[in-house]
Amino acid sequence: MADLSTYHIRLKDRPKKGIIDKASKHESRLRLHTETHLDTSDLAGPVTDFLNWVSGLIAKDKFTIFKFLFRLPSPVLQLTKEIYTELSRVFDSKNASEQWTFTDMELADDWSDYRQNVLDDPSVWRGAGWEIMKTRINSVVVVDLPQDQGAGIFAEPYFYFLSIDKVVDYEMNRDGSLRHIIFDQTKPTKRNKKQEFYEYAIFDDTHLRRVRVSATDRRIIDILLDVPHDLGYCPASFFWREPMTLKHPDIKAAPISPEIANLDWLLFFSIGKRQLDLYAPYPIYSAYEVECDYEDLIHGRHCDKGFLRGSDDRYLMDSSGTLTRCPVCSDKRLAGPGTFVEIPAPEAKDDADLREPVTITPIDRDSLDYNVDEVERLEKRVKESVVGKGGMADSKEALNVQHVLSNFDAKTTVLRGLKENIQFIRKWTLDTCAKFRYGGAFINSSLNMGTEFYLATVKDLHELYDTAKKNGASIFELDAIRDQIIATEYRHDPVLRNRLLILSHLEPYSHNTREELIELKNQSLTEDRLLILKTDFATFVAQFERENTDVVTFGSLLPLNDKIKIIQETLLEYADTRRISSPEGAE
Repeated sequence: MADLSTYHIRLKDRPKKGIIDKASKHESRLRLHTETHLDTSDLAGPVTDFLNWVSGLIAKDKFTIFKFLFRLPSPVLQLTKEIYTELSRVFDSKNASEQWTFTDMELADDWSDYRQNVLDDPSVWRGAGWEIMKTRINSVVVVDLPQDQGAGIFAEPYFYFLSIDKVVDYEMNRDGSLRHIIFDQTKPTKRNKKQEFYEYAIFDDTHLRRVRVSATDRRIIDILLDVPHDLGYCPASFFWREPMTLKHPDIKAAPISPEIANLDWLLFFSIGKRQLDLYAPYPIYSAYEVECDYEDLIHGRHCDKGFLRGSDDRYLMDSSGTLTRCPVCSDKRLAGPGTFVEIPAPEAKDDADLREPVTITPIDRDSLDYNVDEVERLEKRVKESVVGKGGMADSKEALNVQHVLSNFDAKTTVLRGLKENIQFIRKWTLDTCAKFRYGGAFINSSLNMGTEFYLATVKDLHELYDTAKKNGASIFELDAIRDQIIATEYRHDPVLRNRLLILSHLEPYSHNTREELIELKNQSLTEDRLLILKTDFATFVAQFERENTDVVTFGSLLPLNDKIKIIQETLLEYADTRRISSPEGAE
């Protein structure tokens, strides 16, 4: 534990301010490409940086139209939505497991109820946690205790996601865990009232403190709360473990971070495509340029080629996510489809430009085609880089199911890396809450989010099944694909999934239609009772369950092979009875 004098020094010097600012700026770039409902003022920085970059790439007239067409949310959003939809499969694993060990089994029941109904685990990670990963990857997870513990037997810890821009200072151990963290909990003052002090939380490996800090010299002037704890570590952790670079291990890398530059290019070409789409039916116009010296000294705004910049030189944006136009000259420029080229106006008689005041130039079709192709190329490049190459689309002609599944290796590797990050912070958070709540009565936990994921869609699997059957795949391969279909489609309903898997083992000739079986019978390649059982399978299963119990519960203590054998024999007896009583039943 560091004493308060150490925190006095760190509050004054703010040694982590530069890193925190870089992390916050990186998050704003991520939000530009991933966030649907946007606070335009929050994104003024990355939007201005992006437009300043674009201004150096294209001519002045094209940049003016480019700014007219730029709107939030980003047109790249659809791609990042698709990417994160694929990555969300990390929460649907076939072999996930978890176990919590206590000195008293009754505590396990209490913990199960508290974890699910109070901490909202695991839903919170699929919901709020997933959004944090997409837009605020540098956030910190803080486990806290309420100031009023109430009259309950156990403490009631809770956790929350703390944005990096709320962090004032922190210090890390060699293993990447936090030694201490200081973060802002100041209540905002009334407008135009000077902030006299700040309220900060200081968490370390021995205490949870809340202090009041002078706004002038950053000195701790009052201790509002001081709660000791015996965790042995700071109850705060970075949400994500994977760093952007080894040089900046404190700045975390979101899944799309390595492709952020290509996303900027994709945004550029996407807007360029819109620009071409709009003025393709129109010619290029050129006319004498319009000079504007509009400046609003009261609000610190000025005109820049038809659009307003603020006193900090950032572009101003309205509530719809559109750049704010100049009230003086914007209506004098071409605001609709087409390109408008401004030509310097003659300043003297001897310097007269004898061209027509307004000229028209037709559009180039090759430019249209290039932009379309480049947008598609960049979308494919970014998506494959983030989620991995391969998949069902490349394997539908393959008959070997194992070969098909191996085509997902790259995507599986990506999901396993993602899983390690989420699994670590989820386990750390729950373990810390359990230690706060039960102390030494909590022994340990085992939490594994799995390594086998549902990568193929049900539609893809059905298409693969049809192709495999058409091309003469073996029964074993068809069985494997069918089991994949059932496991994928009913992954959130384990009871129905188990029932369908058992029924698939019971149904004879499950890959053949009734017509195909009649043809087999005509060729003396099947038994009458098997055809009868196949034809009226649902009726026989219902009879079995009326006389016994459902097929899932029946023989649940037996090995699966023995269970299937007993049920099959009973079903065949039903079919034999039908065949004897109705010789034509198989027809």
